[in-house]
Amino acid sequence: FGLAPACSVLDEKASYSYAEERCGEFKSKNSRYTNVLLNKKFKRSIRPAWREAGIPEGEPSCTEQLSFVDNAAYTMYNKEKKPKDAAELLAIARGIALSLGVEGAPRQILLQLPERVQGRLTGEIRISRENGAYSGQAELTSPRISVWGAELGRAELSASAGPEGYAVHSLKLEDGEMLVVGNGSLDTGGRLKADLEGYNVDLKRIPQALEVSSAPGSADFSFTASGTLESPEVEGSVLISDAEFAGLKLERIATGRMLFREDSVEVREGSIATGQNVVRISGSAPFSIRELAFRDGGPVSLEARLVNPDMDLLSLVIPRLDVERSSGDVEAGITVEGTWPVPQLRGQVRVADGQLAITGMSTLFRNVRVDLDLQGTRVAIREFRMDSSDGGTLVVEGGAGLEPEGWQVDASAKARGLGLKLRNVSGVYDESYSGKVDVDLRMAGPVRSPLISGEVTARNGTVGLPVIPEEREERRKPVWNPRLSLALRAGEGLRVRGPRLNAGVEGNVAVSRDLENPSVAGRLVVRSGYLLFPGSRFRVVPPGTIDFSWDSPNPPAVTLDIRAETTLASAVGVGPGGPSYKIEAALRGSLQEPQLTFQSSPPGLETQQIMNLLAQRAGVGPGGFSGGAQLQREMAQLFTASVAPGMLQPVEEALADVFGLEELAFGFGGPEMLNLSLTRRLFGGLSLTIWRGLGEAAEWSEWKLTYDLKGRTRVSYGESRFGDRILGLESTFRF
Repeated sequence: FGLAPACSVLDEKASYSYAEERCGEFKSKNSRYTNVLLNKKFKRSIRPAWREAGIPEGEPSCTEQLSFVDNAAYTMYNKEKKPKDAAELLAIARGIALSLGVEGAPRQILLQLPERVQGRLTGEIRISRENGAYSGQAELTSPRISVWGAELGRAELSASAGPEGYAVHSLKLEDGEMLVVGNGSLDTGGRLKADLEGYNVDLKRIPQALEVSSAPGSADFSFTASGTLESPEVEGSVLISDAEFAGLKLERIATGRMLFREDSVEVREGSIATGQNVVRISGSAPFSIRELAFRDGGPVSLEARLVNPDMDLLSLVIPRLDVERSSGDVEAGITVEGTWPVPQLRGQVRVADGQLAITGMSTLFRNVRVDLDLQGTRVAIREFRMDSSDGGTLVVEGGAGLEPEGWQVDASAKARGLGLKLRNVSGVYDESYSGKVDVDLRMAGPVRSPLISGEVTARNGTVGLPVIPEEREERRKPVWNPRLSLALRAGEGLRVRGPRLNAGVEGNVAVSRDLENPSVAGRLVVRSGYLLFPGSRFRVVPPGTIDFSWDSPNPPAVTLDIRAETTLASAVGVGPGGPSYKIEAALRGSLQEPQLTFQSSPPGLETQQIMNLLAQRAGVGPGGFSGGAQLQREMAQLFTASVAPGMLQPVEEALADVFGLEELAFGFGGPEMLNLSLTRRLFGGLSLTIWRGLGEAAEWSEWKLTYDLKGRTRVSYGESRFGDRILGLESTFRF
């Protein structure tokens, strides 16, 4: 390896000063690689040889500054030492490559190899010397080798080095279904030739090696290399299946034929596919294979076109897209021309009369029309609008541009009276909403993480409180993760519905941070409504409060503080002269485990007595049950009071959504046995409420028309179960 004179100094156990002198001569003749310092681990392994040679430890000597390969050659040849692991062997290979003058990114990779390779080696290394020149052959295997933390399985290597150059006769990596095979050579003139093929390579291995984020998928590839180290040429192709990049799930990525030259890469018929949607890409870009990086100032010429487009393409960026209910054609064609890193764009993206549906949302967005124009460094939104199947239109205006800090978006979204009906859009919390929203939002900043600010006002609708699950499944990161600064406002006619709760509210909720991990905080003030118990309806005593707090990834918290009251007759001594009580209920605490307390006026009833009255208001007299019919009735009431409410609440909510009702509820227990109430907003501020008794012995009905006036006042007209016509004026006052 060209260091026989310097090594002979050590072999002869000459003085330290003489070794320094001879090394100094070598330095002047071979300065290009004498500055490569030994790896600490390798220093430890070679230090015993220095001691044998009489070289004292302390200040770094010239010998310590020689390349890995020279020290390794001396150590193995004269001291019969063998590399104990893959890292030490690669230190030798690194020294060989560095001695040939490898520069740029390949040099940086070689400099890191000994520290980044782990594994145990078995096999045979043969080193010989003829006419002052070293030659070597290696036949090695490793049961499990790791490169940059990536497990590559079993490795087999057959290689040789000598005056004619270096050759890898065969390289094989195998782990389960993964297989990588290769061979190649490099002569003393720097001319190279290599072949590398891989099958079923798990992409999760590659990010560990390249120190980038993990990505699922598997790859098949084939490459051939020729030319010289100064001007290499690499040709090949890659096929990636079931991949995910930047949060996008892609079924297939095929590069087609790729050709890497010294300063450019050419792609012919590359494709990205998901379902029936295919994007075909072809062209060239300035890419240095020696530096493994794009080259500033080089020419760019790329073309991308969409083949067999459909609206389900949006599932890439809208994870909850309902593909079965979405339809429409997409036209897209883009060209990129100019100079890297600021090329010019040309093209357009169009959608005409599309339909968009979201899983968990019964509302359809129809007549979806999109027209984006790409010119130079600008993307202009010429048209972007969609109509809700429940009324109203959402319009987006603005565009995006390439700025020094990257692509920036500046757009607005507005809607007035946009109808929405949804249930469990999150897929986790079983939240619901049915009503209208007014939208006034602005989006500005980097395309991948813009700031969305503004207001969303919900009105003339009903919000279903969320259900907090005990355990949450881990969800994948969103492709698009905007920052948030939103105000959610409770507008006119907004009601909140929960288990046995229906309340009119007002207030604001603030949403901040980002879409992946939002922060939500706010309070809704309860101004009207009721708590429903089997057989009894409690009228809300305003003001009550519903507090929201969510600091993701922790589960959201909803806290209630609501008071309501009603009048009950005692179960003992039921009759015209029986006592009656004004009962106040207080519902406080978390939504998951609220605390319910009761207080009677006049005092005297315990909480358990009140609960008994609520569940069985026509219950047991002093003498117990009076007969079989009474027992049958009481058992039926016990079932309907304890079991049926939980069973029928999903039915109530589903019927309310289907028929567009503001509220639908069944009541149980007491002398009325079973009753039904429903409320529907007819138009504007006019609503109709109907009550109907469904019990065998208590068929009755009531109805009431209500018109909301300004403020907290409304006028009503209706008919009671006794045939009385009632004209009412209802209002809420603050004190």
